[in-house]
Amino acid sequence: VDSKDYPFCELSAEDKVPMFKNFFAYFTQIDRAFQSYKTFGADPNDNRLLMPDGGYIKLSDLESFYVNAESLKSSPAEAASMFRPEMRYILNVIIGHMRKIQLSDTEYIGILGLFLWSETVSGISPETLGMIHETQAVIFSDLHIYYKSLGLEESQITTKMGLLMILLPKLTRSVVMMRENYELAELFNVFEADDCCRSFKSAIVD
Repeated sequence: VDSKDYPFCELSAEDKVPMFKNFFAYFTQIDRAFQSYKTFGADPNDNRLLMPDGGYIKLSDLESFYVNAESLKSSPAEAASMFRPEMRYILNVIIGHMRKIQLSDTEYIGILGLFLWSETVSGISPETLGMIHETQAVIFSDLHIYYKSLGLEESQITTKMGLLMILLPKLTRSVVMMRENYELAELFNVFEADDCCRSFKSAIVD
């Protein structure tokens, strides 16, 4: 990738750090959904989700995932009940949409780029905001070139781009749901969030 087109390294630390923290929160959710889609998503009846450690959980047996959780302060059934709606949303809505549009690796990278170069991070400088808008334009241009390389007509490209963009608010909703789950889990003392989870929760920008 040409750093001139994607000049993240040129940002000041004051802007780079909050932008990356915000991106990391989204990346963890988006990548889990995409890797689950790639591994299990061909079968709409498969209810497995990949985890960051390479293992997987089954929505139909979510309680088992929490049985050996060291930070759990409540019952596995209570923890599963709290997180099941968000897991179901990932499986049915997000992975379902990925399967519907047959999300490619190139489209996945484009989505990550749009979440990295997000203007929703508060307090960023006008210079950085300008870079964000320019880089977003480059990402959309590259996606258009990619679709054209597949032999798609202009109307088909517009449809493909639109279907891809519909995925973004679904992904955002998933991250917000995860943040809400962490907040409720701490509030009701279901488990003690580790430093990574606290950072994940605090980094999210609605």
